[in-house]
Amino acid sequence: FVDYNAIEGDDGSFERWSTARAYLEPALGRPNLDVLVDSPAHRIDLAGSRTTGVTHLIDGREVTTTADRIVLAAGAMDTPRLLQLSGIGDPDRLAAVDIRPRHALPGVGENFQDHPLVLGVNFRAREGLGPVIGNGGGTMLNWRSSYAERGPDLHTVIAHGSRGDEALHARYDLGGDQMFALVPGLYGSRSVGWVRVRSADPTVPPEFQPNYLADPKDLVAMVEAMDVAQELVAGPAYADLHPEPLTPPPSMTDRAERVQFVRENVGSFFHGVGTARIGTDELAVVDPGLRVRGLEGLWVADASVMPIIPTANTQAPTVAIAERAAELIAAD
Repeated sequence: FVDYNAIEGDDGSFERWSTARAYLEPALGRPNLDVLVDSPAHRIDLAGSRTTGVTHLIDGREVTTTADRIVLAAGAMDTPRLLQLSGIGDPDRLAAVDIRPRHALPGVGENFQDHPLVLGVNFRAREGLGPVIGNGGGTMLNWRSSYAERGPDLHTVIAHGSRGDEALHARYDLGGDQMFALVPGLYGSRSVGWVRVRSADPTVPPEFQPNYLADPKDLVAMVEAMDVAQELVAGPAYADLHPEPLTPPPSMTDRAERVQFVRENVGSFFHGVGTARIGTDELAVVDPGLRVRGLEGLWVADASVMPIIPTANTQAPTVAIAERAAELIAAD
Protein backbone atom coordinates (compact mmCIF):
# COMPACT_ATOMS: atom_id res chain seq x y z
CA PHE A 1 0.00 0.00 0.00
CA VAL A 2 1.24 3.47 -0.90
CA ASP A 3 -0.75 5.74 1.42
CA TYR A 4 -4.09 6.40 3.01
CA ASN A 5 -6.22 9.51 3.45
CA ALA A 6 -8.31 10.16 6.52
CA ILE A 7 -11.34 12.08 5.35
CA GLU A 8 -12.15 13.59 8.75
CA GLY A 9 -10.12 16.29 10.50
CA ASP A 10 -7.64 15.73 13.31
CA ASP A 11 -10.36 16.35 15.89
CA GLY A 12 -12.73 13.89 14.23
CA SER A 13 -14.80 16.60 12.55
CA PHE A 14 -15.75 16.56 8.90
CA GLU A 15 -17.92 18.83 6.80
CA ARG A 16 -18.42 18.90 3.07
CA TRP A 17 -17.89 22.34 1.55
CA SER A 18 -19.41 22.88 -1.87
CA THR A 19 -18.41 25.37 -4.54
CA ALA A 20 -21.84 26.97 -4.09
CA ARG A 21 -20.98 27.79 -0.49
CA ALA A 22 -17.43 28.87 -1.28
CA TYR A 23 -18.03 30.93 -4.43
CA LEU A 24 -21.72 31.56 -5.13
CA GLU A 25 -23.15 32.45 -1.73
CA PRO A 26 -20.64 35.28 -1.08
CA ALA A 27 -21.52 36.78 -4.48
CA LEU A 28 -25.32 36.59 -4.29
CA GLY A 29 -25.59 40.26 -3.31
CA ARG A 30 -23.88 41.55 -6.44
CA PRO A 31 -26.17 43.73 -8.61
CA ASN A 32 -24.86 42.14 -11.83
CA LEU A 33 -25.70 38.57 -10.80
CA ASP A 34 -29.01 36.81 -11.47
CA VAL A 35 -29.42 33.12 -10.66
CA LEU A 36 -32.20 31.26 -12.48
CA VAL A 37 -33.35 27.93 -11.05
CA ASP A 38 -35.51 25.33 -12.81
CA SER A 39 -34.45 26.87 -16.11
CA PRO A 40 -32.84 24.12 -18.23
CA ALA A 41 -30.74 25.27 -21.17
CA HIS A 42 -31.77 23.95 -24.58
CA ARG A 43 -29.08 25.32 -26.88
CA ILE A 44 -26.46 27.98 -27.49
CA ASP A 45 -27.45 30.44 -30.20
CA LEU A 46 -25.00 31.28 -32.97
CA ALA A 47 -24.64 33.94 -35.64
CA GLY A 48 -21.94 32.63 -37.92
CA SER A 49 -18.94 31.87 -35.73
CA ARG A 50 -20.08 34.03 -32.82
CA THR A 51 -22.32 33.01 -29.95
CA THR A 52 -25.20 35.39 -29.30
CA GLY A 53 -27.09 33.88 -26.39
CA VAL A 54 -28.68 30.86 -24.75
CA THR A 55 -32.16 29.46 -25.33
CA HIS A 56 -33.64 28.07 -22.13
CA LEU A 57 -36.93 27.43 -20.36
CA ILE A 58 -38.70 29.73 -17.93
CA ASP A 59 -42.05 28.49 -16.60
CA GLY A 60 -42.19 25.95 -19.41
CA ARG A 61 -41.64 28.50 -22.21
CA GLU A 62 -38.54 28.82 -24.37
CA VAL A 63 -36.83 32.19 -23.99
CA THR A 64 -33.53 33.49 -25.32
CA THR A 65 -31.11 35.39 -23.13
CA THR A 66 -28.54 37.29 -25.16
CA ALA A 67 -24.94 37.56 -24.06
CA ASP A 68 -21.61 38.54 -25.54
CA ARG A 69 -19.77 35.89 -23.55
CA ILE A 70 -21.06 32.47 -22.50
CA VAL A 71 -19.36 29.98 -20.20
CA LEU A 72 -20.47 26.37 -20.23
CA ALA A 73 -20.00 24.68 -16.86
CA ALA A 74 -22.54 21.89 -17.21
CA GLY A 75 -20.18 18.98 -16.65
CA ALA A 76 -18.94 16.06 -18.71
CA MET A 77 -22.47 14.92 -19.58
CA ASP A 78 -24.41 18.12 -20.23
CA THR A 79 -21.69 20.32 -21.73
CA PRO A 80 -21.26 18.05 -24.80
CA ARG A 81 -25.02 17.52 -24.95
CA LEU A 82 -25.67 21.27 -25.15
CA LEU A 83 -22.91 21.76 -27.70
CA GLN A 84 -24.38 19.06 -29.93
CA LEU A 85 -27.94 20.37 -29.54
CA SER A 86 -26.54 23.71 -30.73
CA GLY A 87 -25.12 22.13 -33.90
CA ILE A 88 -21.56 22.02 -32.57
CA GLY A 89 -20.00 18.60 -33.00
CA ASP A 90 -19.50 15.86 -35.56
CA PRO A 91 -21.49 16.97 -38.65
CA ASP A 92 -22.45 13.46 -39.75
CA ARG A 93 -23.71 12.40 -36.33
CA LEU A 94 -25.64 15.64 -35.91
CA ALA A 95 -27.30 15.36 -39.32
CA ALA A 96 -28.25 11.75 -38.53
CA VAL A 97 -30.45 12.98 -35.65
CA ASP A 98 -31.90 15.95 -37.59
CA ILE A 99 -29.70 18.62 -36.04
CA ARG A 100 -28.35 21.22 -38.46
CA PRO A 101 -24.53 21.21 -38.21
CA ARG A 102 -23.39 24.74 -37.42
CA HIS A 103 -19.75 24.21 -36.43
CA ALA A 104 -17.67 21.08 -37.02
CA LEU A 105 -15.90 19.77 -33.91
CA PRO A 106 -15.89 15.96 -34.16
CA GLY A 107 -14.39 15.53 -30.69
CA VAL A 108 -17.47 16.85 -28.88
CA GLY A 109 -18.85 14.12 -26.63
CA GLU A 110 -15.99 11.72 -27.29
CA ASN A 111 -13.17 10.74 -24.89
CA PHE A 112 -15.44 10.15 -21.87
CA GLN A 113 -13.41 8.83 -18.93
CA ASP A 114 -14.42 7.94 -15.39
CA HIS A 115 -13.29 6.18 -12.21
CA PRO A 116 -15.10 2.81 -12.10
CA LEU A 117 -15.62 0.94 -8.84
CA VAL A 118 -16.90 -2.41 -7.57
CA LEU A 119 -20.14 -2.09 -5.62
CA GLY A 120 -20.50 -5.31 -3.71
CA VAL A 121 -17.50 -6.14 -1.48
CA ASN A 122 -19.56 -6.54 1.69
CA PHE A 123 -18.83 -7.85 5.17
CA ARG A 124 -20.77 -8.45 8.38
CA ALA A 125 -19.21 -7.59 11.73
CA ARG A 126 -19.97 -9.79 14.71
CA GLU A 127 -21.68 -6.92 16.54
CA GLY A 128 -23.63 -3.87 15.43
CA LEU A 129 -21.61 -0.84 14.37
CA GLY A 130 -23.96 1.66 16.02
CA PRO A 131 -24.55 5.23 14.78
CA VAL A 132 -21.46 5.05 12.54
CA ILE A 133 -23.54 2.92 10.16
CA GLY A 134 -25.12 6.12 8.81
CA ASN A 135 -21.88 7.99 8.27
CA GLY A 136 -21.47 7.14 4.60
CA GLY A 137 -17.76 6.63 3.93
CA GLY A 138 -14.45 6.77 5.72
CA THR A 139 -10.73 6.42 5.17
CA MET A 140 -9.32 5.85 1.67
CA LEU A 141 -6.40 3.56 0.87
CA ASN A 142 -4.26 3.82 -2.29
CA TRP A 143 -2.02 1.27 -4.00
CA ARG A 144 -0.68 0.13 -7.37
CA SER A 145 -2.11 -2.48 -9.71
CA SER A 146 0.03 -4.72 -11.90
CA TYR A 147 -0.38 -2.16 -14.70
CA ALA A 148 0.26 1.03 -12.73
CA GLU A 149 2.46 3.50 -14.61
CA ARG A 150 2.62 6.79 -12.68
CA GLY A 151 1.90 5.88 -9.09
CA PRO A 152 -1.15 4.49 -7.30
CA ASP A 153 -4.00 3.64 -9.66
CA LEU A 154 -6.21 1.66 -7.25
CA HIS A 155 -7.94 2.78 -4.10
CA THR A 156 -10.69 1.71 -1.77
CA VAL A 157 -13.08 3.59 0.46
CA ILE A 158 -14.30 2.09 3.72
CA ALA A 159 -18.07 2.46 3.61
CA HIS A 160 -20.49 2.02 6.50
CA GLY A 161 -23.44 -0.15 5.58
CA SER A 162 -23.75 -2.51 2.62
CA ARG A 163 -23.14 -1.53 -1.00
CA GLY A 164 -24.63 -3.05 -4.13
CA ASP A 165 -27.69 -2.98 -6.38
CA GLU A 166 -31.12 -4.46 -5.70
CA ALA A 167 -30.21 -7.76 -7.35
CA LEU A 168 -27.21 -8.25 -5.07
CA HIS A 169 -29.26 -7.40 -1.97
CA ALA A 170 -32.01 -9.76 -3.09
CA ARG A 171 -29.58 -12.64 -3.57
CA TYR A 172 -27.65 -12.17 -0.31
CA ASP A 173 -28.66 -11.09 3.19
CA LEU A 174 -27.02 -7.65 3.36
CA GLY A 175 -29.28 -5.91 5.86
CA GLY A 176 -28.74 -4.79 9.44
CA ASP A 177 -26.43 -2.52 11.40
CA GLN A 178 -23.53 -4.99 11.32
CA MET A 179 -22.77 -4.39 7.65
CA PHE A 180 -19.80 -2.54 6.21
CA ALA A 181 -18.17 -2.55 2.80
CA LEU A 182 -14.95 -1.74 1.03
CA VAL A 183 -15.50 -0.01 -2.29
CA PRO A 184 -12.43 -0.59 -4.47
CA GLY A 185 -12.01 1.56 -7.53
CA LEU A 186 -9.69 2.26 -10.44
CA TYR A 187 -8.09 5.70 -10.64
CA GLY A 188 -6.12 4.86 -13.79
CA SER A 189 -8.84 3.67 -16.16
CA ARG A 190 -7.83 3.26 -19.81
CA SER A 191 -11.34 2.70 -21.14
CA VAL A 192 -12.95 5.53 -23.10
CA GLY A 193 -16.61 6.13 -23.92
CA TRP A 194 -18.86 8.84 -25.30
CA VAL A 195 -21.91 11.09 -24.87
CA ARG A 196 -23.94 11.57 -28.09
CA VAL A 197 -27.32 13.20 -28.59
CA ARG A 198 -30.04 10.95 -29.99
CA SER A 199 -32.52 13.62 -31.00
CA ALA A 200 -32.91 17.32 -31.72
CA ASP A 201 -35.42 17.33 -28.85
CA PRO A 202 -33.52 18.66 -25.79
CA THR A 203 -35.73 16.63 -23.44
CA VAL A 204 -34.52 13.32 -24.90
CA PRO A 205 -31.59 11.93 -22.88
CA PRO A 206 -28.37 11.45 -24.86
CA GLU A 207 -26.79 8.12 -25.67
CA PHE A 208 -24.27 7.51 -22.91
CA GLN A 209 -21.70 4.73 -23.27
CA PRO A 210 -19.09 4.83 -20.49
CA ASN A 211 -17.40 1.67 -21.78
CA TYR A 212 -16.38 0.61 -18.29
CA LEU A 213 -13.78 -2.19 -18.33
CA ALA A 214 -13.56 -2.15 -22.13
CA ASP A 215 -9.77 -2.18 -21.86
CA PRO A 216 -8.68 -5.66 -20.66
CA LYS A 217 -6.12 -4.08 -18.30
CA ASP A 218 -8.93 -2.25 -16.50
CA LEU A 219 -10.74 -5.51 -15.85
CA VAL A 220 -7.61 -7.22 -14.50
CA ALA A 221 -6.89 -4.24 -12.25
CA MET A 222 -10.42 -4.17 -10.85
CA VAL A 223 -10.32 -7.89 -10.01
CA GLU A 224 -6.99 -7.25 -8.27
CA ALA A 225 -8.60 -4.42 -6.31
CA MET A 226 -11.44 -6.65 -5.15
CA ASP A 227 -8.99 -9.38 -4.13
CA VAL A 228 -6.89 -6.94 -2.10
CA ALA A 229 -9.98 -5.51 -0.38
CA GLN A 230 -10.98 -8.96 0.83
CA GLU A 231 -7.42 -9.82 1.88
CA LEU A 232 -7.20 -6.57 3.85
CA VAL A 233 -10.34 -7.28 5.86
CA ALA A 234 -9.13 -10.83 6.55
CA GLY A 235 -5.97 -9.39 8.17
CA PRO A 236 -5.23 -8.20 11.71
CA ALA A 237 -6.42 -4.60 11.19
CA TYR A 238 -10.05 -5.75 11.17
CA ALA A 239 -9.71 -8.61 13.68
CA ASP A 240 -11.69 -6.85 16.41
CA LEU A 241 -14.75 -6.76 14.15
CA HIS A 242 -14.60 -10.53 13.46
CA PRO A 243 -15.80 -9.78 9.92
CA GLU A 244 -17.59 -12.36 7.82
CA PRO A 245 -17.16 -11.90 4.06
CA LEU A 246 -20.52 -12.00 2.31
CA THR A 247 -20.03 -10.78 -1.24
CA PRO A 248 -18.34 -12.02 -3.20
CA PRO A 249 -18.87 -15.18 -1.11
CA PRO A 250 -15.80 -17.13 0.13
CA SER A 251 -16.86 -20.03 -2.09
CA MET A 252 -16.26 -17.89 -5.18
CA THR A 253 -12.67 -18.92 -5.85
CA ASP A 254 -12.87 -19.59 -9.57
CA ARG A 255 -11.16 -16.75 -11.44
CA ALA A 256 -13.78 -16.59 -14.17
CA GLU A 257 -16.53 -16.23 -11.55
CA ARG A 258 -14.70 -13.39 -9.84
CA VAL A 259 -14.22 -11.63 -13.18
CA GLN A 260 -17.94 -12.00 -13.84
CA PHE A 261 -18.74 -10.64 -10.37
CA VAL A 262 -16.74 -7.50 -11.14
CA ARG A 263 -18.49 -7.09 -14.49
CA GLU A 264 -21.93 -7.45 -12.91
CA ASN A 265 -21.20 -5.08 -10.02
CA VAL A 266 -19.21 -2.32 -11.70
CA GLY A 267 -20.31 1.17 -10.76
CA SER A 268 -19.05 4.73 -10.87
CA PHE A 269 -17.53 7.31 -8.56
CA PHE A 270 -19.27 9.86 -10.83
CA HIS A 271 -15.99 11.48 -11.84
CA GLY A 272 -16.74 11.87 -15.55
CA VAL A 273 -14.30 13.97 -17.59
CA GLY A 274 -12.93 14.48 -21.09
CA THR A 275 -15.89 15.07 -23.41
CA ALA A 276 -14.81 18.58 -24.47
CA ARG A 277 -11.10 18.11 -24.06
CA ILE A 278 -8.47 20.80 -24.27
CA GLY A 279 -5.85 20.68 -27.01
CA THR A 280 -4.76 21.86 -30.44
CA ASP A 281 -5.44 18.78 -32.59
CA GLU A 282 -8.53 18.20 -34.72
CA LEU A 283 -10.38 16.29 -31.97
CA ALA A 284 -9.79 18.95 -29.31
CA VAL A 285 -12.90 20.93 -28.38
CA VAL A 286 -11.38 23.86 -26.47
CA ASP A 287 -8.07 25.61 -27.05
CA PRO A 288 -5.45 26.28 -24.33
CA GLY A 289 -7.43 29.39 -23.37
CA LEU A 290 -10.56 27.24 -22.74
CA ARG A 291 -12.35 28.83 -25.71
CA VAL A 292 -14.41 26.51 -27.89
CA ARG A 293 -12.21 26.15 -30.96
CA GLY A 294 -13.29 28.24 -33.93
CA LEU A 295 -16.04 30.14 -32.12
CA GLU A 296 -16.08 33.59 -30.54
CA GLY A 297 -17.59 34.26 -27.15
CA LEU A 298 -17.85 30.68 -25.86
CA TRP A 299 -15.75 29.05 -23.13
CA VAL A 300 -15.94 25.77 -21.21
CA ALA A 301 -15.01 25.64 -17.53
CA ASP A 302 -15.71 22.18 -16.15
CA ALA A 303 -14.32 18.63 -15.97
CA SER A 304 -15.15 17.96 -19.62
CA VAL A 305 -11.99 19.84 -20.71
CA MET A 306 -9.62 17.40 -18.95
CA PRO A 307 -7.84 15.38 -21.67
CA ILE A 308 -6.87 12.58 -19.25
CA ILE A 309 -8.64 11.71 -16.03
CA PRO A 310 -6.50 12.48 -12.97
CA THR A 311 -5.59 9.82 -10.43
CA ALA A 312 -7.59 11.71 -7.82
CA ASN A 313 -11.11 12.86 -7.14
CA THR A 314 -12.12 15.43 -9.71
CA GLN A 315 -13.68 18.23 -7.64
CA ALA A 316 -10.44 20.05 -6.77
CA PRO A 317 -9.08 19.92 -10.36
CA THR A 318 -12.42 21.18 -11.63
CA VAL A 319 -12.34 24.12 -9.22
CA ALA A 320 -8.81 24.90 -10.43
CA ILE A 321 -10.04 24.85 -14.04
CA ALA A 322 -12.88 27.22 -13.16
CA GLU A 323 -10.58 29.65 -11.35
CA ARG A 324 -8.20 29.66 -14.32
CA ALA A 325 -11.12 30.17 -16.70
CA ALA A 326 -12.23 33.20 -14.68
CA GLU A 327 -8.75 34.70 -15.01
CA LEU A 328 -8.60 34.03 -18.75
CA ILE A 329 -12.07 35.42 -19.45
CA ALA A 330 -11.47 38.53 -17.34
CA ALA A 331 -8.28 39.20 -19.27
CA ASP A 332 -9.88 38.60 -22.69
